[in-house]
Amino acid sequence: MGGIVGVGIFYNPSRVAELSDSPLHSLALWALGGLAALCGGATFAELGARLPKAGGWYVYLREAVHPLVAWLFAWAVVGVVSTGAIAVVMAIALQNFAALWPALGGPETTAGRVAASIAIVVVTAVVACGVQAGAKLQSALMALKIAAMLAFVAGAFWLAAPASAAEPALVVERSGSWWARSLQGMLPVLFTCGGWHMVAYLAHEVRDPRRTLPRAIVLGVVGVVALYIAIVAAFLHVLGLEGVAADRDFAGRAAEACFGASGGAWLRGAMGVSALGMMVVIVLASPWMVVAMSKDGALPASIGALHPRTGAPLRALALQATLALAYLWLGTAERLVDSISFVEWIFHGLVVVALFRLRRRDPGFDGFRAPTVAPLTYLALAVCIVPGNLLALNLEAAGIGGGVLSVALLAWCATAAGRARRRGAKE
Repeated sequence: MGGIVGVGIFYNPSRVAELSDSPLHSLALWALGGLAALCGGATFAELGARLPKAGGWYVYLREAVHPLVAWLFAWAVVGVVSTGAIAVVMAIALQNFAALWPALGGPETTAGRVAASIAIVVVTAVVACGVQAGAKLQSALMALKIAAMLAFVAGAFWLAAPASAAEPALVVERSGSWWARSLQGMLPVLFTCGGWHMVAYLAHEVRDPRRTLPRAIVLGVVGVVALYIAIVAAFLHVLGLEGVAADRDFAGRAAEACFGASGGAWLRGAMGVSALGMMVVIVLASPWMVVAMSKDGALPASIGALHPRTGAPLRALALQATLALAYLWLGTAERLVDSISFVEWIFHGLVVVALFRLRRRDPGFDGFRAPTVAPLTYLALAVCIVPGNLLALNLEAAGIGGGVLSVALLAWCATAAGRARRRGAKE
């Protein structure tokens, strides 16, 4: 749940409401999008049960598709997606905390970037003390997030007056067919519910992973979707469909309706904690992909070395923190992450290919098996989302995403040539 719950739930309900005809339609889109997310979660649940190894997604692609595909994926994620996301999410956390404590400074100021850098370094240092230390920090932040969200739901239904249909409201014009808008509306839901794969990176640290991983992923997705539907229902109860659709600051207005003048501060705190918790999960999970790469020779073994006492991948953590800090100070993280979003969804589709290949190799597998409709639905979503993202990007952004893959391909060729030379020298 910590890998899924971020700040999207405070923004994306407005876009979904804008595409909906009624509050029931909006809630149905969240339920259907959540069901689609569950299909993705079930796919990773089976993969995690079949290959409970450090590196998760990278391992699935390497073992069941091709090492080159796994390399391209890891290059995109470690080089841009996860490291850039650390910078982006930390900037969001800082922005919200700075609204409560202006002395911190915003993410665009030097003082703010120093504060954000210190936070990244501190979280990295906690995770460097071992997986359990990082997991405890993440669990504490997750508990705060859930408590804040449940408090808002309770306040919305018990303290705030419901939106009155008699009151004049700005009506949002909706164009396109009902079906087209419904499909568009599910995309923000999917992005808000994304992140179910994060726990798979830490599969080797999970007790009885063949049993625990599927349960954690499936129940985690179900829990988040239920929480999100309750929150969206609360927004709609307080503001009505048009109120949510017409105002991008709908969450702030809803919080003030529930808790008065202090509602804005409550919302800022909840968003800051949510963003910080998401950052902790990324810092905790992503370095294990580097560890997996170093074990199979794709990277030097020293980069993925584990500390003999804590078992933490110190060099991988240092590499991740260095890239995240660079993106933070350069201010390029958000643009890079947005530009490569379509690339990541290519690998969402390929991971389904990996699952079906693993099923053919081991048809008698007696662990968790996702209903076949789940990976097929997940594959269909990836096939639809990749071109959709490409159409939404401008040429510069699409070029950045393609450029990252091109550089990764050149790096693969260079490392392959180096390995061939070393083998030739030994012979």
